[in-house]
Amino acid sequence: MLNKIFSLIICAFILILSCLEGYNIIDTKNIKNKNEDNIIAYYQENKSFEEKENHYEYLGILNIKDIKLNRGFYSKESPLNDLSKNIYYLKESIPLEEKNSMIILAAHRGTSKISFFNNLDKLKIGSEIELNYKGENYKYILSFKYNELKDGRLSIYRDKNKDSLILITCNKFDKKRQTIYVSYRREEVK
Repeated sequence: MLNKIFSLIICAFILILSCLEGYNIIDTKNIKNKNEDNIIAYYQENKSFEEKENHYEYLGILNIKDIKLNRGFYSKESPLNDLSKNIYYLKESIPLEEKNSMIILAAHRGTSKISFFNNLDKLKIGSEIELNYKGENYKYILSFKYNELKDGRLSIYRDKNKDSLILITCNKFDKKRQTIYVSYRREEVK
C-alpha cells in the first residue's frame, strides 16, 4: 500500500514538472515570436521616429551575428523597457544624436526565457556588433571587457571622445559580479 502511494506521488510530481517545462518552452517560443514580429514591424514602419508616439514599438535592434542575437529594445520611457521582460535601455545612456554617445544596454544571462545576453561571454575582442537605432545602422567593434561588483553602482570605463555601445550582464562564474562589454564605433577603432 505504501509503495502505491509513493508511486502515485512520484508520478504526480513528474507530471507537474513536465507541465511546467512544457509551459516554459511555449512561453519562450511566444517571446521569440513576438520579438520577430516586432523586428519586422520596426523595419516596415514608414513614420519617422520623431513622429512615433507608441512606446510599445522598438527603438532599436541589437544584432550580434557571432552569437546569433537579434533582439529589439524599447525607449527609456516605454513601460516595456524593463530588465525583467526585455533588453533594458539604461537611462544613463547618451543618445546617438549627441556627440560621444554612449548607448548602455543590459539583460540577464542564464537559462530563463529572458536571458537574452546569455552568450555574450563567447564574444572575442574585435567582434562586430550591429545596432540599428531609429532606422539608422551603426557598427561597433568590441574593444574590451571587465568585471565589476554588483552593488547597485556602475562605473563605466570608456574613451569619452568616442561613440560607444556598452553591454552589461551577470558574470557567468560569479553571481556577485557583472561583466561590462565596451565597444566603439567601427570608424573610431584604430
